[in-house]
Amino acid sequence: MKKNITFLLVAALFIGCMKDMNLNPDDAFFYKGDWSASVVNGRIDLKSLVLNNDMITADPDGLLRFVFHQDSVFMQNVYDYTKIPDQAPFLVKVTLDSPEFETGTNLGTFGGAKFKSIKIASGTLHWVATNPTFQPVELRLEIKNTEINGEPLIIDIACQPGQSQNSTSLDGLNFDLTQGVGNLSYNNLSFKFTVSSRAVGTNGEEIDLSLTLNDLSINGATGYFGQYNLELPSGSMPTDFGVLSNIAEGLYLANPSFKLITKSNIGLPVTFTPSITGISKNGRIVPLNAEPFVFAGSSNVGNNYTYAYELSPETSNLDNFLANVPRQIVYSGNVLLNPDGETANDNFIDQDGFIVMGVEAELPLELKTKNLVLEQTFNDLDLGIDDEEVDFVEALTLGFSIENGFPLDADFYTYFIDENGTVVDSAYIAMFDAATTDVAGNVIAPATSVRYLEFTEGNVKNLLKSKSIKAKIVLNTSGDGDQIVRILDSYYFDILIGTRFKLNYTL
Repeated sequence: MKKNITFLLVAALFIGCMKDMNLNPDDAFFYKGDWSASVVNGRIDLKSLVLNNDMITADPDGLLRFVFHQDSVFMQNVYDYTKIPDQAPFLVKVTLDSPEFETGTNLGTFGGAKFKSIKIASGTLHWVATNPTFQPVELRLEIKNTEINGEPLIIDIACQPGQSQNSTSLDGLNFDLTQGVGNLSYNNLSFKFTVSSRAVGTNGEEIDLSLTLNDLSINGATGYFGQYNLELPSGSMPTDFGVLSNIAEGLYLANPSFKLITKSNIGLPVTFTPSITGISKNGRIVPLNAEPFVFAGSSNVGNNYTYAYELSPETSNLDNFLANVPRQIVYSGNVLLNPDGETANDNFIDQDGFIVMGVEAELPLELKTKNLVLEQTFNDLDLGIDDEEVDFVEALTLGFSIENGFPLDADFYTYFIDENGTVVDSAYIAMFDAATTDVAGNVIAPATSVRYLEFTEGNVKNLLKSKSIKAKIVLNTSGDGDQIVRILDSYYFDILIGTRFKLNYTL
């Protein structure tokens, strides 16, 4: 069954509130005696919105505000902050008549990182041995200043004649990098070699050994993690602005609060440069243009640190971003580690380390609105006229009597659309006047408006034969959109709508 057109007109005005309307179509329409019985006679108020939508709250004075939380927009993997490149092969010659000796090298890092300790989540040590003798040789390699299960890592290397190779897992290995063969107090890798067994007559022979650390993932570290940029994970998320979800554009809020909430237990200062873009229901793209901000990070192991970066229209494009009423938020960006370079305080991270950024928005409905647009398309329309009676309708008039307790005036547009999606006709009415407000923007007296929307014979046929109608409401505050008004939960609309037809039958 098709929808009634009068429901269309009211629903277009108060999208999202239809479930809160009290409709009493049996009450008599009062304009003139020749009007039909009213089809809508009821009140729309905002108190029920607070009860039916957990995103809407009311202040003690009744001011409505929308509250939007998203705990996790950006989340960076702990491994991204302690990246270590694959190491160049470390080449060493083991002389077979030397029982044991120690040597070492330095860990290669990104951005000048100076690690004092690391814990390897995963990785391998790959060795290649070239044995010039005709007998097997057994070597023992101890990686100094390491610990796994309470013991240093020891690898037995079986060097067959010719070339042989193998790999050893380093998963779970703890490195102390402060000690080594050099004078550095960081990035030290130290090795101890022992000839376990060799054949008689191999004195002076040398085993060429290549050691390579590959695919290292670090989930615990201390030291200086370097200074370099990382790309933040990109993605998108839907938004839900409740009864505002059908606003197309023009929602200018006087005092919005929009914060990026960053939390971390990592001892690492970073500069975030977020890239956040909102996409409206009509596909309009508006960037937030948030400026970079510094996040200090945790000061002690085991402590969480939270920082709220509050955006404003002065430091971002917040007013236009919110006015676009985004249905979807697309995010990306980058982060600079240690923006001030190396300091006296070591960076630190463990396997439970995290940095996560969320969004917290509180939008009090204090509006400074010019041409705020609400749109919706309705399909399967019916005025209760049978198809064979369409040609007999010469005119149709809708009468509106509205007592408006809201501080907004509105214009109403309708577009009649055929089965091909083509707009075949349109209609316009200055729908209702704004209530009177005081200097604080609060309503002190409602405004009553009586309006008529008349459809001539051509319009009526287009209307009755349309497959859908697009309704558009354009709302404005007084003073050409410059006056700030406050939307309270006590505001209401009293609505009375009647219809009148003119038919022409030829008998």
